Parts: sequence; structure tokens; C-alpha cells
Amino acid sequence: MVDSGAVLTLRNLTITNGKIIGGDGAGVANFGTLIVDRMTFANGNAAAGGGIANFSGGSLQVSRSAFTGNSATNGGGGIANYGGATLSVANTTFSANSTAGSSGGGGLWNNGGLDVTNSTFTANSANNGGGIRIAGGSATLKNTLIANSTSGGDCVGTLSGTNNNNLIKDSGTNACGLTNGTDGNIIGFDPNLGALTGSPAYFPLNPGSPAIDAGDNATCAAAPVNNQSQNGVTRPQDGDGNSTAICDIGSYEAIFPDLTATKSNNVSGAVTLGNSFTWKVKVANIGTANATFTSGQTILRDDLPGGATYGAPTVQNPVNVSGSIGCTIASNVLTCTTSGGSVTLGATTGAFDVAFSVTPTVTGALTNPASGGVCRADPLSALAESNESNNACADTVTVNPYRVYLPLIIR
Repeated sequence: MVDSGAVLTLRNLTITNGKIIGGDGAGVANFGTLIVDRMTFANGNAAAGGGIANFSGGSLQVSRSAFTGNSATNGGGGIANYGGATLSVANTTFSANSTAGSSGGGGLWNNGGLDVTNSTFTANSANNGGGIRIAGGSATLKNTLIANSTSGGDCVGTLSGTNNNNLIKDSGTNACGLTNGTDGNIIGFDPNLGALTGSPAYFPLNPGSPAIDAGDNATCAAAPVNNQSQNGVTRPQDGDGNSTAICDIGSYEAIFPDLTATKSNNVSGAVTLGNSFTWKVKVANIGTANATFTSGQTILRDDLPGGATYGAPTVQNPVNVSGSIGCTIASNVLTCTTSGGSVTLGATTGAFDVAFSVTPTVTGALTNPASGGVCRADPLSALAESNESNNACADTVTVNPYRVYLPLIIR
């Protein structure tokens, strides 16, 4: 318990399995000033505030933390914030918290002053307000994600002031009255979350999530977010691969690799039958996260056209690449895989070339890839990328016939 007038900071700890019969705040009961950073509150049970109860006169600041599996018999499975108390929540995840009481608020119950910024509420449950229940006081939501409440609706109650750039899967009264498309709010859409991971735990955003690059950068830059995220990635990032860095909605800031493949030749697109040329494929990672292929995974496949013979491929010009890459051509298929361990193409600058000689055997167009085939980085989609549309490569070389020049004989 934090007494009135006292100041306590909790950082990098886990408080779990707390239980109070008939009392509030199984993890902490706060009457003073409580600062919580990088904390986990799990599986606590109380009458209210299975994780934390913030009483009148109390000031509670929560950042980069997780509330998971807490429960309350009355209200506020994760946190109960009473009248006369103030609560700031940033970069924090609430998951699988619950309350069976009529007060509601499986994740958070509020009757005081509440500001929630860049936080994620999912899979919480209650009779009223599975994610958040605003019973009174004042409350603002910014850059916050609330979804997948198993009962009671995602957000129930009346918000105050400006509430912008939130994503709430429910709509209407179960979205605290927010309207889709107003003030950057995304209402009625699935956030496309990944599996719970990390410590303190968070939910990644899968590629294509509507929460990616949908937040407000000014909100992220200001306190209490301060361009931080729960998963440790500095905000904002370009999560959707459109070359513009915008912070994400929720506690997680998404970064992904973005592989590209380009193919070129050294004969300006034309060669005479009987001569050889070189085809080169460049694979690059222009994304903001490393591209790591584990042992045995395919980095590049190129289905080569018939009408030519091919020399052994060589890997050239590796930049910001760790690990060994092996390339072979068999039955007119170029395959590059990891060799003896993982291979990482570093964020933004990781790249390598694969070059091989081509000797045409017939005239006409050598069109790559071959009909029905691919020339593609990550052909088996082993990696989640911000942009899957730029993985393919193509090139065509025209093979011209011999030109035979006969002498002019004048008699």
C-alpha cells in the first residue's frame, strides 16, 4: 500500500497471484503517488482493482507495463480508478482481465481523471465495459486500441475532451460513442493482432493491420509517450512501407523488413547468338527491421527461361549481410538458400547480388522469369513484410541471329 503523501516508483518487476478478500488493489493499493514502469501485474484478484486500486487523492502513472489475467468481483479487473484520483496510462497492454460485478471495466474501471495514450486493451471481459468502463469523472483516449472484448463491449461510458486516432473494434455505445472517420478514429475494424509475446507482454500488429501508421505523431512525441513504445521501438516508424513515418495505434510500434528483387543484364537488353552475357539479381532489404532467414529457408528463386545454358551462380557485393548464402542452378531454376545457419539482411541497407553467365542457344526473346515461373525474393513467404508487392523481378534479353557479311566480287 502507498500511503497518502508517499511516493513510490515500481520498475522492472512482476507482481503476480495477489489476492485480497473483500478489499481493493491485489497488486497495489495507492493513496499517494505511484509510478509504474515496465511492470507486469498478473493473476491478481480483489473486490476492485485486481492489479491496482487507485484511491481518492492518489496519482498513478503507468507506462510500458502489462496487466494480464487479473480479476475483480466488483469492478476494474486490471485497474480501478476512484473519484478524486488521477490515472495516466501509456504504452501499456491490458489482456484477459475480468470482472463479474455490475460496476464493469474488465481491463479498467474509471470514476476519476483518466488519460489513456498508445495503449492496447484486448480479450478483457465484464458485464459492462469489457475493455474500459467509464462510470464517471473524466476520460480521454488517444492513439489507443480496444478490441476483442469477450463480453460487455470494448468501451462503455462518456469520454471528455479530444479523443483522436483510436481503434475500437466495437461500435456505437460499445465504442464510447466514437465515430469512424472522425478525428482519425477507426471504429468497427479488426486490429489484426499477433500472438501475445514479450515481457512485459504486448500484442504485435500483423502486416496490414489498420492500426499501423494510423496514430497521431504529435501525441506520440509528447509526454507521456515521448516517442517510445512498449516493445522498445522508437516512434514513429514507417510500418506500411510508404516512405512516411507515422506512429501506430496501441502500445506496439511495428517494424518489418521489406525485400526487393531487381534483375539486370550487361548487354543493354540485346545479344548476338554465339555470345554470352551476365544476368544479375540484386536482393535488398529496404525495410526498418532486419530480414532474417533461418537455416534451410529460401531467400531467392528465379525460374530461368529455356533456350540458353547457364553458368554457376556466384554471390557478390554483400552489404550488411551476416551468414552464408548458397546459390545453385538446377533444371533452369536458380535457388539461393541459407547455408549452414541463419542469414540476416540488415535493416535499410542489407543487400547482395547473384550473378551468372548466360549463353543463348536460340534466337528470340529470353524472357525472365520463364512462363509460369517466378523471379522473387522470399518466394515461400517465410517473412512478414511491410510490402509484399516489390519482391518480384523480371528482365528480357533479345537474342539476334548471326550477321554474315559476304565480300562483293566485281568481275
